[in-house]
Amino acid sequence: MKAQNLRNKPLIEAIFEVRWRLKQEAPGIRMDSNYKLNVGRIYEELKHDYPKYEQLPTAGVPDDVAPYIVQHRFRKGENSWPLVQVGPGILTLNDTENYSWNDFKRRIEKVLTVLDKVNYTEYESISLIYINAVDFNFAKENVFNFLKAHFGIELRLPGQLFEDGKVTAQPTGLEFRVDYPTKEPSGIITLRIERGIAYNKESLIWMLSINAKGNDVPHNKEEILNWVEKAHDLIENCFLCF
Repeated sequence: MKAQNLRNKPLIEAIFEVRWRLKQEAPGIRMDSNYKLNVGRIYEELKHDYPKYEQLPTAGVPDDVAPYIVQHRFRKGENSWPLVQVGPGILTLNDTENYSWNDFKRRIEKVLTVLDKVNYTEYESISLIYINAVDFNFAKENVFNFLKAHFGIELRLPGQLFEDGKVTAQPTGLEFRVDYPTKEPSGIITLRIERGIAYNKESLIWMLSINAKGNDVPHNKEEILNWVEKAHDLIENCFLCF
C-alpha cells in the first residue's frame, strides 16, 4: 500500500519497540550483561541524529530489577522528536505529529543496524504501535453512541441495568481491548480504546498495535524490516476502516 499522510491526523505517538533476550543470572533475575557499556556505544552511533542526551529517573533503578524499563533517552533536540530510548533489553523509537512512514522506516533501519553492531540480535519481541486521540467530553457525550457513529463499533449493556434508575446510563469512562492473531505478518494485532488525557484535554484514546513474540519474531534486520512494512500496511488498513 502507498503510504498516506492524512490531514488532521489524530496521531499522538508512533512507537517501534524491540526487545532482546536477557541472561538468566539467578531464579527470577535476568541481566543485560554488557548494558552499561552498550548504552554508550549506542549513543555514539546515534548521536548525529539524536545528539540531545537525557538520563531518565529510572536510570537509578538497579539493573537486576529493571529489565525492559527504558532508562536513557536520545533526542533530536531539546524537547523535540523523534527520539530513541534504551534500557536493559529494550529499545524504542518514538515520533509524534510530524511523523511520516518513510522517515520512520528509515530510522527503524538505522537503530537495527546499531543493535547489530553491539550484538543485540537475539530478539524476544517486536512491536509497532500507533496511539491516536480525539477530544471527548464524557460528561456531555455518550461514548457508546460515538463509537457506533464514528468507529462502527457497537457496545451495549442489558437495558435492565438502568430500568430502576439506580444506575445512570451515561458512561463516565471506558476501557476496551480486543486482540486478534495475524498471518501477514505473523503476530497479534490489538485495538485498545480508553478514556485519557492528550495535550492536557480529556480525550478518547485509541491504540492500534501489532506485536510479534515467540516463534513469530523475525530473526534478523532484513526480516524485521519486512515485518514492520507489512505491520504498517495492516495497521493503516485497520485505521482507515474507522
